[in-house]
Amino acid sequence: MAIAIVLASCGGGDGGMPASVELPTHADTALAAVGLIETRCSSTLIDVGGADDAPAYVLTAGHCTGLEPILYPYVIDAGPADGGVIHFGAFVDAAPIDATIAQMMYESMDGTDLGIYRLDATIGSMRARGVAPIALADAPPATGAPITIASYPMEVPEDPKRVLHASHCDEDASVRLAEGPFVFLDFLANDCAWIRAGSSGGAFLDEHGRLFAVLSTQADPPTDGQPPCWLNVPCELDGGVHMRVGETYGAPIRSLASCFTGGVFDLDAPGCSLTRTDVPSVAPINGRFTDDAISKWQVAIADHGLPYYRIKQGAAADVRCDEDTGYGAPIAIADRPLFDDPITSAHPRVLCIQGLAGLTPQPATRFLERTIMLVI
Repeated sequence: MAIAIVLASCGGGDGGMPASVELPTHADTALAAVGLIETRCSSTLIDVGGADDAPAYVLTAGHCTGLEPILYPYVIDAGPADGGVIHFGAFVDAAPIDATIAQMMYESMDGTDLGIYRLDATIGSMRARGVAPIALADAPPATGAPITIASYPMEVPEDPKRVLHASHCDEDASVRLAEGPFVFLDFLANDCAWIRAGSSGGAFLDEHGRLFAVLSTQADPPTDGQPPCWLNVPCELDGGVHMRVGETYGAPIRSLASCFTGGVFDLDAPGCSLTRTDVPSVAPINGRFTDDAISKWQVAIADHGLPYYRIKQGAAADVRCDEDTGYGAPIAIADRPLFDDPITSAHPRVLCIQGLAGLTPQPATRFLERTIMLVI
């Protein structure tokens, strides 16, 4: 399969900071809620309702939380955190306001890239310290609407301070994205400038300052020997397979606001679609999900509450794991724990593995319920 690579502009022509990027000051109080998770990633204190004594929650990217996303496609309530610190409002002209992480509540990279922390603080105490949470948008802005990405990119010689940056551009299309071995659905694309390592987890804000997505990845120029559609060189799958170098992608928050009751995180709340049911447990053989020498898959599947599975596979541009049609007959894990069928399409290809409680498939009721997606 041919993969088109499109070059996009991503910075000023003189190597300096482009005009579309600014360094907010302490006067920009609405952006104080955007924090730096120690030295790793960006994050946002979110407004989920509730009284002042409700817990304070921070949203970031799922890959920023230490998740092993293939062996554990999502994690719920991982228990007390190790006391990590988030630095809020690290403006170019002000010292940050620090808060301690109390608990990792949720993380997933199965079709999305979201992580939720609970702070060792209430939302009222954070407001009292000058960090007001950011409201969640009901839906992403329309294509062409102005947006801002607020984040903490790593230092480079021409931009040597690890402080809050605000990059302004316009919203682009919603796309299906392959960044092997992950497939991401309805990710939000744009060409905002000055997005670098450390920006992951940053806030996608609409023109009203509401958060509608979390920064997940950016398409870097491929290096020698690095295949497209792999880590840091993601490909868009809609209308063929193509890569737009310099494009930035955000994970939509979808129904996140519905996952809180009275300001408290509640996966059972009506309307919450975050993946939380059992999913197949998969692992590669000798570090690889395929054996190209014999053109077969090499996926080990274990029974962790779902003793059966069914498969859908094919060209990445054509196969939709989130659609219920096209899956094969149920297979018992006890009879076939290694899925090693022949590979049926050229690169890149997608394998959908849907776990089943019995021989009769049940329609999914939540986002990617019981389903794992792999792109190779």
